[in-house]
Amino acid sequence: MEDIIAAIKQNLETQNYYSALFLTLVLPSICGALESENGRDNEERYKGWYDRYITNSNLQGEDCYGLRCSLLHQGLTTPHKSSFSRVIFAIPNNRTNIVHENTMGDVLNLYIPFFCQNILKAVNTWLEDMKGNENYKRNIQMTIKTYPNGITPYIDGIPLIS
Repeated sequence: MEDIIAAIKQNLETQNYYSALFLTLVLPSICGALESENGRDNEERYKGWYDRYITNSNLQGEDCYGLRCSLLHQGLTTPHKSSFSRVIFAIPNNRTNIVHENTMGDVLNLYIPFFCQNILKAVNTWLEDMKGNENYKRNIQMTIKTYPNGITPYIDGIPLIS
């Protein structure tokens, strides 16, 4: 989990906004799966996690899940199952205006750094909540991470991700 969080922060710093956004949208899926008994994600877990931990956004769990599905699977910012017909993401620029959490009819505007940071903050709170959770302790062992010296007996001596 730390590797994914670090990757999002690095992507924001290097202005790789697509990667930051895609990784951020998948975090509620990972968190919902990690706290579940079977270690798997589903729509209800995603929305439930999001609505528990994100309480300061016009984008609700249903909306964010719809956005996650449309963006990750079709490259669209027109969420499935949402009260918004479209989400428009503002990126940092040389102007002084930051536009975030604005609604224009049924269109929502989000500023990518604020959106990502809000979910990262929620993940940090969630990680604190998971310290005694047995499902989390079991499931986190299998999640993707970096192995700086390889994975014995498969490949030794070079960094791997698995």
